[in-house]
Amino acid sequence: MDCFYRSHLAFICIFIWSLALFRTTDSGSITWHEPPPSETVIDTAITSTTETNLTKGSFNEELSCNFSLTADLSFETVSFEFDGVTVASYAKGRYPTVADRFVSRFNVTWVPSKLTLIVFKVTSDDKREYHCRAQGYSSSHGLQAWLRMIKVDVLVQTQITNVTGKTVTEGGNVTLKCLAEGNPTPTVMWTRLSDNRVVTMPLTNIRRQNASVGYRCTANNGVKSPATRDVFLDVQCECYNL
Repeated sequence: MDCFYRSHLAFICIFIWSLALFRTTDSGSITWHEPPPSETVIDTAITSTTETNLTKGSFNEELSCNFSLTADLSFETVSFEFDGVTVASYAKGRYPTVADRFVSRFNVTWVPSKLTLIVFKVTSDDKREYHCRAQGYSSSHGLQAWLRMIKVDVLVQTQITNVTGKTVTEGGNVTLKCLAEGNPTPTVMWTRLSDNRVVTMPLTNIRRQNASVGYRCTANNGVKSPATRDVFLDVQCECYNL
């Protein structure tokens, strides 16, 4: 009898597993194309995640949600959201629209399978998590919705904020410091203006004639053009009491 019950229970488990597998494989799917990487998702409970960058101060930068649905699904709606609020959307047979509260910041365009959010001017506030929600309908599963999280980082061009250490007593050493900020963090390099050779700090045994030798700080983080600043040493002569 125990053997019968065990066999019966095993049969039920296999049946349930097969039914779940059938429902999964029978379901439609979405493939997210843009922003990369491309990813195909069947389960609507799974949120796809990707990352992209915008550049602070840039005008009309685009954030796109490009996708395709399997043939058994008909497209219904797609939207951009953040903080639980819909920013822009498109529904089949209508025009793409931006929510009233965001019309001063964004525009939106739609071409088949691609909703593009246009950021009029990128600011630090645009560093956030956006969500693209796409919905499709199938006769076997009804309305289905997939979600993709797009983590947006805002890149900031390098800016030199200060240069210190320019004053030195003749015969002494000096370390020029170039303070720069940006995202990502910039790298700093010093060169001599006369021959463009890279120099390392500290500069040693400084003489009065070194006051006419200029040095250039170049700070770069790969966002737009590097920042530069030229400086000359202030060499103060040693005074001797006679």
